Amino acid sequence: MPGDRRYHPWFHDNLGCDQITFLELVAWFRTAMVDFYHRASNHSFEKKLVVLLYFLRSQGGYRETSAAFGMSKSWCVDTIAAFVRSTEPYLIFNVLEITTAFTTGDPSLNVQAVVDASLRFMYVDIRPGSYSDKKTWKASTFGQSIQRRMPIGCFIIGDAGYTLLPWLMTPFLPHKKGGILSKLQKNFNYKHSSSRMVVECAFGRLKERFRVLRQP
Repeated sequence: MPGDRRYHPWFHDNLGCDQITFLELVAWFRTAMVDFYHRASNHSFEKKLVVLLYFLRSQGGYRETSAAFGMSKSWCVDTIAAFVRSTEPYLIFNVLEITTAFTTGDPSLNVQAVVDASLRFMYVDIRPGSYSDKKTWKASTFGQSIQRRMPIGCFIIGDAGYTLLPWLMTPFLPHKKGGILSKLQKNFNYKHSSSRMVVECAFGRLKERFRVLRQP
């Protein structure tokens, strides 16, 4: 199937990528999953990757994915889990640290993302939901190193959850309850908010491609 132009719409609609990207993913996962790739199986490695991408693309969970490919639900769970585990050594954050820090037992997450003007994710850090935006920033590699890397005259734009820094620009806030901002400050906040909308657009596009993220 890969390489046949007739299937290009199918790849785009069901997997969220074109065939060239799919083959690049096959090559990457083969390197990351050598033992899994050579394991005896009735299904090709390519088909297993298709199952993973279909699962990420849909909102129907394991039940829909297993029905779409005529596989058992348990097989889909094991296959998808194997792919996910293979990516853990490449993550910049510690998955075990995150999962053991759910202080209330509620598996919520605080995701800090840095996005450029082209909707590209330049950096992502994930912490337990008990972390505030400020705490996540301080704990992240990006927050600890950006001061040394930021060119003079350039700034990161952050929302009100972050602390104003020489290299991190945040909106104006009234100092007191019911306080009033000046016209100049309101105009700044408007432009600041408009510029920051690129982050919302990037997350919107991410959730459109990986619809599994829409699930509560």
